[in-house]
Amino acid sequence: LIVLDEAQRIKNWQTKTSRTLKRLESPFKLALTGTPLENRLAELQSVAEFLDPRALGAPWKLMPTYARLDDDGKVVGYTNLDQLRRRMGRFLIRRTRPEVLSQLPRRTDNNFWTRLTDKQQEVHDELASQVLRLVNKWRKFKRLTQEDLQRLMMLLTSMRIVCNASGQHDWKPIEAEVLTARRMTLELKRKIGSPKLDEFRDVLSDLLAVPGQKVVVFSQWERMLRLADLYVRDVIEAAGASSLVFWGGLSLKKRDELVKRFNADPSARVFFSTDAGGVGLNLQHAANCVVNLEIPWNPAVLEQRVGRVLRMGQKKSVEVVNLISSECVEERIFNLVAQKKALFAGVFDPAVKDVRFNADQAASFLDKMKRLVPDGSVPVTAEPMAPTALPANLDCVAAVKPPALPAPPAARIELSPGLSMRVSQDAAGVHLTLPREALAALQGLRPVLEALLKLSGTSTP
Repeated sequence: LIVLDEAQRIKNWQTKTSRTLKRLESPFKLALTGTPLENRLAELQSVAEFLDPRALGAPWKLMPTYARLDDDGKVVGYTNLDQLRRRMGRFLIRRTRPEVLSQLPRRTDNNFWTRLTDKQQEVHDELASQVLRLVNKWRKFKRLTQEDLQRLMMLLTSMRIVCNASGQHDWKPIEAEVLTARRMTLELKRKIGSPKLDEFRDVLSDLLAVPGQKVVVFSQWERMLRLADLYVRDVIEAAGASSLVFWGGLSLKKRDELVKRFNADPSARVFFSTDAGGVGLNLQHAANCVVNLEIPWNPAVLEQRVGRVLRMGQKKSVEVVNLISSECVEERIFNLVAQKKALFAGVFDPAVKDVRFNADQAASFLDKMKRLVPDGSVPVTAEPMAPTALPANLDCVAAVKPPALPAPPAARIELSPGLSMRVSQDAAGVHLTLPREALAALQGLRPVLEALLKLSGTSTP
């Protein structure tokens, strides 16, 4: 028997994980997932192949059979979904939220909107102007190079990052101070520049005022978590509590220790986590509140985060707090998730046979870029400026190194009256310092040493 939990992790058939798992053979297989489909029908096909390679037919037939295409080959909806559900009926068992609603607590979602600082807005608009230049290039030539597409994604990511905090975007100048500071200072707060974190501080203060309340705080980026943890450290300590930071670079042993401590220790009241903790964690017995420091691009990721506390076994009502920067790319992303939700509902809702997208939903990726950064939202110069340098890794956090231990004292060895050798050690290794007289004596012994080595059968070095 093979039981595959969090089966959405094999939604991409090209990954090594997906290919390896599909080679496993067993007469009995179970695939468990809360999100069997997130973006495209091909994801559902990949999960179904784990159970039966012929479950949904040949992969190349999927789009011609179920997708509605316009004259340019763009997906504008889906059809024959009743036929697709019949094929899935042989192997699909589904429990919907209404079916278990009596066993789940009430959920409340609250959105807190914050504005950008002048500095954030300036950087955001500069990045947006570069996005518009790439979109205009696509309009003109109807294509972008692979390098253009990679840069476009990095620009969008950078825009989202600067919406969180200036300090998250311009990380290196404050990294050492953030990672070593005991408390937030007014000067460091100015450098970080984040109205969103100011709002988070107020929200967390109210949440911790409730006796025994525990909070799970999510961000896509470890840097944002480090900033948030420092920003509210005095608030947490004033409540007699402590915080934990969970991220993808931790060992499996350390991850398990953090989860166990959060669930068992009454003083561990705030659990900061990247999306490495968005699946597979059971925190419902400890916490009943989730704070999202930004809105994920994919709505399924948002639901996976909330699902860490809104699951069977939760006894309290669940509160979800979303922090969103207004009048910028983050607000537009918040308003561009209907297509994915419509596709999921159409595939699994027995009352739906066809899904037709409106103009916004049917838009291609680059069409959506025009909506995320609309014409006129930022100025675009006729002559392109030198592009802003973007780091290869937008979320690398340096390890805090302990102070270097002092090097052991050097030793002096007397070889003969008036002739000594100095032995020292540092990070590069052990060093011998000899006077010229000793060096000359050793060189004179080389023929004797070579002869001894030959007699012993050892090659000369």
